[in-house]
Amino acid sequence: MSHDDFAERFPILYHMTELGELPYILERGLLSTSALLDLFQVSAVDRCAIESVRRLTSKPIHHPIYGTAVIRDQKPMSEKVLRSCLVGMEPREWYELLNSKVFFWPTINRLETFLGARDYRDKAHVVISVKTSVLLE
Repeated sequence: MSHDDFAERFPILYHMTELGELPYILERGLLSTSALLDLFQVSAVDRCAIESVRRLTSKPIHHPIYGTAVIRDQKPMSEKVLRSCLVGMEPREWYELLNSKVFFWPTINRLETFLGARDYRDKAHVVISVKTSVLLE
């Protein structure tokens, strides 16, 4: 699918973040987990526990200059299903690849399903809406 076709099919993309994260995003941009770990100079041991395995809970990280950021959990993922799907890649490699990306929901319905999930429905969130064609430029 071309960029134009994608933008036509999904004109708006949605990113969900915890309420307190918006000022940080507005100041520094929307960063992947890996980019946040780089910026916050997270130690190798702590980084591995956040970036290279499935996170069952959200993890706050702290920096003396940048303050605190929250790395979201990965509860919806299943290690058993993941192992059955991967070809030529170990789960650690998959998690590291996944954490090097920033994710958007392509439809409001998918976003609302996630927002309504048991683990997220009672938490305050901010939804960032982005015009797809502008993002792809």
